[in-house]
Amino acid sequence: MKTIKQWVERDLSAAARKGQLEPAFEVGEAVQVVSELIEAGRNPILVGDSGIGKTAVVHEIVRQSHAGRGPMRLAGRRVLQLSLQRRLFAMRQRNEAYEDVPKLIEALHKFGRGLALFIHDIHIAYQYDLEEQLCALAYEFDGPVIGEGPERAISAMLEDTSGLRQHYTPVRLTEPSLEQTLRILQAWGRRKTERGGRVFTIDALEQPLTLTHRFLARSRLPRKAIELLDQAAARCVKGQPVTTGKVIDRFCAAHQTPQILVDPAVPLDLEELRRSFEQEILGQSQAVESIVNMIGVLKAGLSDLRRPLGVFLLVGQTGVGKTHIAQLLAKHLFGRGDRLVRINMADYPDDGDAAVLFGDPTDYREAVTRGLLTSRLIGHPFGVVLLDEFEKANPKVHDRFLQLIDEGEFVNGAGETISCRSLIFMATTNAGNEVQRGQIFGFSAGNRRNLADKVRVALEKHFRFELLNRFDGIVQFMPLSQQAIRGIAIRELEMLCRRIGIKQRGLRVMAEPSVIDWIAERGFDPNYGARILRRVIERHVTTALAGVIVRESPAPGSRIQLVLEDRTVVARVVGNPVQAETNGEVEPTIQARKAGKIRPTTAPHFS
Repeated sequence: MKTIKQWVERDLSAAARKGQLEPAFEVGEAVQVVSELIEAGRNPILVGDSGIGKTAVVHEIVRQSHAGRGPMRLAGRRVLQLSLQRRLFAMRQRNEAYEDVPKLIEALHKFGRGLALFIHDIHIAYQYDLEEQLCALAYEFDGPVIGEGPERAISAMLEDTSGLRQHYTPVRLTEPSLEQTLRILQAWGRRKTERGGRVFTIDALEQPLTLTHRFLARSRLPRKAIELLDQAAARCVKGQPVTTGKVIDRFCAAHQTPQILVDPAVPLDLEELRRSFEQEILGQSQAVESIVNMIGVLKAGLSDLRRPLGVFLLVGQTGVGKTHIAQLLAKHLFGRGDRLVRINMADYPDDGDAAVLFGDPTDYREAVTRGLLTSRLIGHPFGVVLLDEFEKANPKVHDRFLQLIDEGEFVNGAGETISCRSLIFMATTNAGNEVQRGQIFGFSAGNRRNLADKVRVALEKHFRFELLNRFDGIVQFMPLSQQAIRGIAIRELEMLCRRIGIKQRGLRVMAEPSVIDWIAERGFDPNYGARILRRVIERHVTTALAGVIVRESPAPGSRIQLVLEDRTVVARVVGNPVQAETNGEVEPTIQARKAGKIRPTTAPHFS
């Protein structure tokens, strides 16, 4: 019996006697199927994703058996829960498993009468090549053996070892529907209340279903919803009911999600959000409008739960703000800039690259089988996925994304279903660039409409109509106006003046209007937008500021003026030091100029 105890993780019969096995809800059909297999002398293996209730089904059968209502073949037997992983991982060498498992089988043959086994990780046998040992267990042990594991591993194990099929029968379980899960949560809440636990309001029992289904699409119901309720209850003061607000607070704290996105009680000012985006994405009011409208749909809870949160094709020249708007969206919508996953689609131009991204089922290496997209999305249950230069990917890659957009998920080469329902996909493209190239500043409304029509025709040359039709929106980024370029130049100077070398010294930087004009002129190309603007600032302004700081070691609070001399940016220390907080914010006159309301006539302060 000592050998058997080394493998035992829990005595389920003893737990049932003490009332420690929680009842399972909405599992009647699965309980009946498993019980009938046990009665027929078969060994059932419950197959399915983690979190859908496989273990709960087994616990319910043990509970019923203890109450005299279970399968007769379990009556009077002591049900032991075994863990292959726990025992095998404790062994120093792999070959020890081949020696220890036969010892377990021999002990069960000798002392196992009156026992039944539940191996909750029976698929581990496949990893250790112990399939023949499972066959021997079925031959020599006279009690029922119940197993549990993921479908892919169990299917492979049964297919590779025909002898296993004679004794073990897979029982496939699926994730309960939303309606079933709601009933499970309600019954679970009543059970907690009856046993003197927390009191849950009706709305609080429904809220986890909404939150976890929408934003935690890669884990499964009902576990993810029950875990959220448990966590919310643990944070409540004893005697207080668990309310919707408590559930939302816990969700936002656990997953670092802005409350404004998920809490209906927190208002979202779309006009303020629009203004905030327009201050960052200059000269692209139509693009900002599309993104803000999408956020409004999400906030209202009107997005299609079967698809990703949003799928957009961002069209326009390089350097006009396509990537920047994706970065802003990740920050505003999900609270952090690192919620952005960026993939350069130009790296996947060949026929075989679809397998690189989505996984190659013919490869033996796990990383290759699962694919790059799966590995990049791990750790990002929700966020923004930026697909740069989407038109340069192979058409077969586009076809795989077609499935992802339609179904909100994809199946990788390892056979895993990867949900993407809680992600926003933003694909950027320069397709149609030839239409915009060389356009002059300042488009009228009619010219903009005409340009958009021409770009749409150009897109149809690069993408199948079926794919273009799947995007929630094709967001057109227009060529930047001269006013927008000046605004971007001002913003980049502000960011420069927030760097530590200026902040620590408390320096105040001012720029003559002619400097802004010169930077805007040198930093813009009609064919490449404002992409070279930063290089111009680094090369001409940063070096000028660094030179004066190193040469003159200005005192804290000193003012540095940027002027233009002989078509060169020059930095000078001017005036006496002043006491000023340099928090990187822009003075009101600069904000007005950024919004395009006034043109500068004096040297603006940047810090």
